Amino acid sequence: FLTCGDWDLNKMLPSQANYFNLAYPKYLKEWINIKKAFSKLTNHFPSGMTDMLEKLDLKLDGRHHSGIGIEK
Repeated sequence: FLTCGDWDLNKMLPSQANYFNLAYPKYLKEWINIKKAFSKLTNHFPSGMTDMLEKLDLKLDGRHHSGIGIEK
């Protein structure tokens, strides 16, 4: 899995699983944090996705956090 930060899978998912007394799959206990990978390649640790896009001179297509692109 690929994430933009560790919070969702390191903090939120375990907390929610615990709250609802649910186990979560072992494969969700490991992920790639794209911020760390980006930092290794650019020597800049980004504050988030928008920062990474700006550093690469790319624009956001769609809405942040929705996973839905804009149809053209």
